[in-house]
Amino acid sequence: MDPKELAFTAAHIIDDKKGEDIVVADVSKVADITDFFVIATASNNRQVDSLIDFVEEGLKPLGADPLQIEGREECSWALIDYGPVMVHIFQPAARSFYRLDKLWGDATFYDMVDGELVEREGHRVEESEPSRVATPSPYEDEER
Repeated sequence: MDPKELAFTAAHIIDDKKGEDIVVADVSKVADITDFFVIATASNNRQVDSLIDFVEEGLKPLGADPLQIEGREECSWALIDYGPVMVHIFQPAARSFYRLDKLWGDATFYDMVDGELVEREGHRVEESEPSRVATPSPYEDEER
């Protein structure tokens, strides 16, 4: 199955099962590790765990088996690795902290809008947006 089709199918499965803030990022031109990220938010541990199961079960009939599943124990951030597609399911605090959609700002993004994936126009991280890298160390005062 084509990686883009696999990513879009995973996104639709997550949408059907009430995942939120679903984004597909085509990182093929800016990353060597994979071609697509599917990024979604789940509201609690149980939903993260359920979405992992639904994605795995939904993609299996298409011949896609995950190479690895990480984060199932903690359930604040889970990763389902299909090689050319990586599905990230976050709880809100972890998604806000890791900000993958900002980190890979040069990628092409597709947002889930009313059950359809729509290409986002001109996605770039704005200069005024805070950067996790620029965040002061909590030990800054101690270092002086």
